[in-house]
Amino acid sequence: MVEEYLFEYEKLKFIWNPEKNEANIKKHGISFKKAAEVFGDTRAVVQLDIEHSFEEERFYIIGYIKDFKYLTVFYCKKRRQ
Repeated sequence: MVEEYLFEYEKLKFIWNPEKNEANIKKHGISFKKAAEVFGDTRAVVQLDIEHSFEEERFYIIGYIKDFKYLTVFYCKKRRQ
């Protein structure tokens, strides 16, 4: 079992796999923690990712974060535990 990383930002909780985070940094040059800042953009746009929502609903958000300009983040919502 792979450990998950929990991060809270703007009253939201984000959970991700640390190995996927490292892969994302290598591939895209940004950590999931930094990317989570897009959820603080009040002008961000959220859409359902219909092409990848077969097993669970997936979404994407396009918004602005400091030092990266505009960013697109794909994510899914998990039930509260």
